[in-house]
Amino acid sequence: MASTMHPLKQSQKSPSKEVTNSLITQKQASSELNKEINDSKFQIRENQVQKEWLNQLNSKIHVSPKPNDNFFVDLKSKYEICKGTNLGKLMSDLIKAYEKFNSQSSSYDILNTEKEQLLQDYQKITNSLSQEANLRKKAMILQESLESKGKLINDLENKLKVLRHEYQDIKNTLDNNDIKNYIESRDKIVCETYKCIEEQTFLMTEIDKIDLDIKLEKNVNKITPETTNRLLKSRKKDMENSIAEIMRVIRDKEKIVTKLKMDAKKNAAIFKAKNNETDLAKSCRSCTNLQSPNNASRKSLKFSPNNTMKTHENLVSAESQSPDRDKAVKLFTKGFNHENSEKIIKTLNRFGTENQSFATKLVKLNRDGFKLS
Repeated sequence: MASTMHPLKQSQKSPSKEVTNSLITQKQASSELNKEINDSKFQIRENQVQKEWLNQLNSKIHVSPKPNDNFFVDLKSKYEICKGTNLGKLMSDLIKAYEKFNSQSSSYDILNTEKEQLLQDYQKITNSLSQEANLRKKAMILQESLESKGKLINDLENKLKVLRHEYQDIKNTLDNNDIKNYIESRDKIVCETYKCIEEQTFLMTEIDKIDLDIKLEKNVNKITPETTNRLLKSRKKDMENSIAEIMRVIRDKEKIVTKLKMDAKKNAAIFKAKNNETDLAKSCRSCTNLQSPNNASRKSLKFSPNNTMKTHENLVSAESQSPDRDKAVKLFTKGFNHENSEKIIKTLNRFGTENQSFATKLVKLNRDGFKLS
């Protein structure tokens, strides 16, 4: 029973394993993003330190004007002329201011470049943070789904335990000796009932045949050709009705057999998928199967042509399929006329004695199964 329930349990836990694996991958991706975020933060701190260092360095840097700057060259030449005067002092201050302006311009360009780099790093960090938020949401959703799946698995395990307990109780109940005796007694009673019904049907048919023979033998001298023809037509009608009834029974049985075959195929596919049939199914099937009283192995009766219980209806349907009977029915149903009368007389002369009437011979021919050869 444990081997039978193992695939069911494995199939129930397989979805939770997939969810767990996906959650693990999401956690790994989240950890990698956290690492990248920490690296970006460290880079920002490093950039800030570099910025402070550059500010200190720029304050000390003296950037000379470009050699091709005409304004600066002209200013230097005028300073050399006015050197030692008040105008020279002003020119010196102007040169220092111009040099400071050039230094601050270069520092400003460096800071703009650093600013662009920092903005790009900040954009990357914000994108990483947004991705981290989305991943956290997905991780929370997966965690909730995992919890619900875990609850469902626990509920199914509890139901499985209850079913195992019920199965064990049913098995213990079926193994009780009193129940086995009741089942065997019921099977015997069912078999005896079928036998009695069979014998009763057969006896009623024989009684009807005997009554018909008695009536025909009493009136054998009074029967005329017209009466014989009328009796043949009546017998033909009865035979047609009987054949129609038998064919209807055969069709119903064929439908039952077809349905049973389809059910058997479905059950075989189910049993093949499960690999082994449970002991509970075997016990229930053994309780419901009809067993033969004369079979020592107590095998159940199957719905097959060889193992079907022979009843009077089955005997009649088997006789109705005889080719000799079909030939005789076709001959007698045409009636007495100038073409068939001679054939009918030759056929009936082969049965009984010469003193017997056609009706008596026809009854005897029907009892023999219309075997003309």
